[in-house]
Amino acid sequence: MEWVVGFTVGFALGLGAAFALRIIHKKTARDLAEDLRLSSEERFIANQDNIVEQLKASFGDLSLQALSRSTEEFLKLAGKRFDSQRNQTTQEVKSKKGLIDQQLGTMKQDLKKVGNLVRTIEKDREPKFGELTQ
Repeated sequence: MEWVVGFTVGFALGLGAAFALRIIHKKTARDLAEDLRLSSEERFIANQDNIVEQLKASFGDLSLQALSRSTEEFLKLAGKRFDSQRNQTTQEVKSKKGLIDQQLGTMKQDLKKVGNLVRTIEKDREPKFGELTQ
């Protein structure tokens, strides 16, 4: 009968130890799961931050390239516009110069006519003024 009591006590102690180990093991598993979750979350956040930094760098490079291209296109377009405007202005200046030269030529001819008329009147006046004085 001693052996039954010994067996029962041993069985109870074994059962208690198993139960205690199960509680410790369950707590350890919960702690491990929590540690894994936190570690995974930290890696996920680090990966997100890394991806965001890479996107910022890529976006910066792309925007710089786009700005460079648009600036080049703007300068080309402005250059073409400037050349066109300069050619048009040059043509207008030449046209106005031609009109001014033409007008000056007409004025020169008119001044010659007036000069000739004044000389003719002066020549005609001298004899008439001389007749008046006599």
